[in-house]
Amino acid sequence: MANYLRLGKTIYHPSNVIQNTTYSPDIAKAVLTLWKNNKTGVFHVAGKLPESRYKFCKTLASTFGFDESLVKEGSVDNFLNIFGSPLYSPEPEIVYKLPLNVTLDTSKIEHSIGFSLRDYKKGLKDLAKLLCF
Repeated sequence: MANYLRLGKTIYHPSNVIQNTTYSPDIAKAVLTLWKNNKTGVFHVAGKLPESRYKFCKTLASTFGFDESLVKEGSVDNFLNIFGSPLYSPEPEIVYKLPLNVTLDTSKIEHSIGFSLRDYKKGLKDLAKLLCF
């Protein structure tokens, strides 16, 4: 996404696809904390604040100083085709579907590790700072 914006290319993201975006260093910290504390089971390791792909990209553009007007609201089909994820398989009888809401409940991981993972806004700000933006 950032590369498209850096090159001045318009990107289209759906406003109806909701997810938890996660700052990678937080994943590493959470997994290491789980391991050190001998925790087992299934944990949703994700940022706490769910948001639409569209709003996330708008925030990314703003945070990194890219032109926010390059981020447009688009369809799920458009999003999948632009970013190389096929909407349909080569076998015509198999159709891939992108769930619209893939938010995760992070309460178990927060309780198990004793801290919350950054929300996407804080993660983007921290990444921008790290990369000297």
